[in-house]
Amino acid sequence: MVLSASSAYDEVSSALDRGARAFIAKSVDPLDIPSALRQAWDWTVFYAVGSLPGPEDELRAAGLTECEITMLKALARRLSNRAISQELWVTEQP
Repeated sequence: MVLSASSAYDEVSSALDRGARAFIAKSVDPLDIPSALRQAWDWTVFYAVGSLPGPEDELRAAGLTECEITMLKALARRLSNRAISQELWVTEQP
């Protein structure tokens, strides 16, 4: 069983491929850890990992921040600078 500060796709996938029975992200509520460990021991809980990382996972792996990813999504929706700044609560730059 792995307890990690990261929940990056590559790390979860690697741990499970190497035989980990469970991968628990450090962000889990500490009160849930005993239950998660029992379920992992009993093989009654599964962490579904997709076969391929999603587009956002690939952007994070490339080093983009959450803010940068949000901006790219807004651009993909063809929002104007003004609409993006209003949506993100930032000042529009000329």
